[in-house]
Amino acid sequence: MSKVRRRRWAWIIGLVSPLVAYAALTYIITFHLVYPTRKVTPDPPEGWTVAAIPTEVGLMPTWESPMATTADRVVILLHGRGGTRYSMGTFGLALAERGYGVVVPALRGQAEGAGSGVSFGFGEAEDILALADDLDRRRARPAEYALFGASMGGTTALIAASRAPKRFRLVVTEGAFVRLDWAAEDRLPRFLHAGVVFWGERFLGKPGAAVNCEAEAKSLRGTNLVMFHSQGDATVSERHAERLEELTGVTIRRMSGPHAHLNNQNKTYFCDVMDKSWNWETNRAVVESDPAVTN
Repeated sequence: MSKVRRRRWAWIIGLVSPLVAYAALTYIITFHLVYPTRKVTPDPPEGWTVAAIPTEVGLMPTWESPMATTADRVVILLHGRGGTRYSMGTFGLALAERGYGVVVPALRGQAEGAGSGVSFGFGEAEDILALADDLDRRRARPAEYALFGASMGGTTALIAASRAPKRFRLVVTEGAFVRLDWAAEDRLPRFLHAGVVFWGERFLGKPGAAVNCEAEAKSLRGTNLVMFHSQGDATVSERHAERLEELTGVTIRRMSGPHAHLNNQNKTYFCDVMDKSWNWETNRAVVESDPAVTN
């Protein structure tokens, strides 16, 4: 090979190699976002039972408190992407001590959940509706249901409630994201955005900006909805909270603490919120006077 050819190939390799490395890096990042590492969930709290709920992607494992099928009020707790049932366990125990029935599912594509990947709230919402139907079939009398979701679990709660507006008496979210492309921008350095969006659209089969719950959130305007957001949240930025406020008309309560962990750090307060907010008439008057609101 002549010197000219060698130089040409060296130039081509030098140009192509960074592009290949960039494509490989962003592919791996995107793959992990859609297919998070499967964490092993510890055993449920003592006295709780494990159920397997049929969904369109397989059996969804759940933890159920002793009163899950007998209490008049049942709270379904939804963990975030990369979480497990255990991540909602402290708050779940506190709710159960208040007399609530508590159900904690393993969301699809995570831990022991069914399916091969997450769908960022959309498929998960269908699984939650199937869970509520299954609980109804196993109960001797009807119950009122509430959803509490953290991070992607909060987005799931908004979507599920919008699809069955009369199904849930109360919806509470913590750190929910409104747009997936914004969430990616929040978590990644700017130079990775283009590659992650490119691969994400191929994995999900739709534009990144189309993976959002804006229409669903807007449809919940005027319903019994309470939302929280961590101040200075580096995982789901403040613009998500601001957009959700615009869409729903609800003042989001800003609190100090890490993303998706406010409920465990402040479990007594959050239980009080559930007690006070269950009835819509009470909830309408409670927001502005709340001492935990710091905005």
